[in-house]
Amino acid sequence: VFRSRRLCRVKVINIEREVDLHEIFVDPPENWEDLKTRYEHALDLFEAQDFLRASRELGLLMTQFAEDGPSLQLLSRSVPCLVDPEADRNPVWRLPGK
Repeated sequence: VFRSRRLCRVKVINIEREVDLHEIFVDPPENWEDLKTRYEHALDLFEAQDFLRASRELGLLMTQFAEDGPSLQLLSRSVPCLVDPEADRNPVWRLPGK
């Protein structure tokens, strides 16, 4: 049985429509369900452009799961939206390459 969490919506080169990007686990780490639930909640807040709550949730998540790269990446996308009126607020992540 595979377990997954939705990481974000992406626009990929050579694919016309946006797609959901998932992380797949065969043997998830301890407390994975908590990580998945809290991350996906923060992602929903980010996509709703509630950057303050998304950043707060991700900051709290990072205190327990400091090594979680997707949480850190989403936090790095959320914080600039709080402080920079010119920040990219599009919830769809445009991947930089193939």
